Amino acid sequence: MHRHEAGINAFLPPAAPRLLWQVETEGWLVLGFEHVEGGHADLAPGSPDVDAVVRAIHELRSPAPASCTALADQWARLAAWRRLRVRMEVPDQYVAWESRAVDLLRGDSLLHTDIHALNLLIDTRVRVVDWAWARQGAHWVDRAFLLIRLIEAGHRPEEAQRLVGALPKAGATTFAVAVLGIWTYLEHTDPLPHRPSLTAAARAWVDLRLWAERS
Repeated sequence: MHRHEAGINAFLPPAAPRLLWQVETEGWLVLGFEHVEGGHADLAPGSPDVDAVVRAIHELRSPAPASCTALADQWARLAAWRRLRVRMEVPDQYVAWESRAVDLLRGDSLLHTDIHALNLLIDTRVRVVDWAWARQGAHWVDRAFLLIRLIEAGHRPEEAQRLVGALPKAGATTFAVAVLGIWTYLEHTDPLPHRPSLTAAARAWVDLRLWAERS
């Protein structure tokens, strides 16, 4: 993870702190980044940080280096909903949308993919840190991740969609279903304290998307 983050730092947008030095010795790899003042973003309803964070995520536009793994390929290998079929009843529709997501996620943008309050620092502007999970994909994906985090922070799904702005209609539904599958799979296979709230937020967005599809 640290080698990957060091390798892609030169390609990151201005919101990311710069890598100033790195040292490897006796089995240790140490990365020294630009110091950022300020605290973590508050994504709760009514927070003055929300609009600034949304603007910052919209501005995360930089091309991914060829060495960066495609998010679509990673999700295709995982195939979370198909794996979950051996554990629980899974609608055929979910498996179909998961397969469709592989093509819709493709793109040449450098994505953070781990957007949440602890990776957003507020000083005079929003700084986006911890790019260890950076991937290559469609430019709107980080906005979709932010949308789910806004729901987790207490925003209604409709309000979270309004705040984040337009996403590709087909892409939003397939992304929501696919990420719900991944987080449900992880909740079953690697249960950690933060997983239930993430899964619940993703499920709330899926419910809204499916209602919109039927309307």
